[in-house]
Amino acid sequence: MAVLPRDDVEIRPLTRSDVLRMVETGILAEDDRVELLDGFLVQMSPISAEHANIVNWLNEHFVRRGSAWVVSIQNGIAIAGDERQLPQPDVALLPRERDVTKLSDRPLLIVEVAVTSHRVDRQDKAPKYALTGVPEYWVVDVPGGTVEVRREPLAGDYTVLRVFGGGETIEPLAPVTLPVEVDALFAALG
Repeated sequence: MAVLPRDDVEIRPLTRSDVLRMVETGILAEDDRVELLDGFLVQMSPISAEHANIVNWLNEHFVRRGSAWVVSIQNGIAIAGDERQLPQPDVALLPRERDVTKLSDRPLLIVEVAVTSHRVDRQDKAPKYALTGVPEYWVVDVPGGTVEVRREPLAGDYTVLRVFGGGETIEPLAPVTLPVEVDALFAALG
């Protein structure tokens, strides 16, 4: 049920700091399935078995060679320069930071697994990640059996988009990362 704003009430967008305080004070639980996009808390889709299997496979795959980075699973990512954003990508490769208490704003790679979230992942999140300079952004299209790889961010858009399908291998830009065979990734679905 949506509540419409009243004329006598001022509505202001939330910031990343607001959301983190809401978690600290218990207004939001750490496992609530919400993310901050454009100043609004957006409910995320429930995680299906297909979604979980793909995320688990990617986690295991990237951890194998992850000494230079942290594999972050479904955790908030700070979007540099925009306090109104706190997306929670399915998988992010983050540089190892000295200060582990702060949110990373310099991901090397972000992966979203889309079973039903295609529009949000492509239209809402891609421009935000490009604007902050995330060098590589993937959308795993589970129903389509493909992986959309976006690279070379410029002015809020990715200038390179390539779709990988069966029989193809993705060479991530992140240094010394294992290539991802698309067939092996989708074999995680059983």
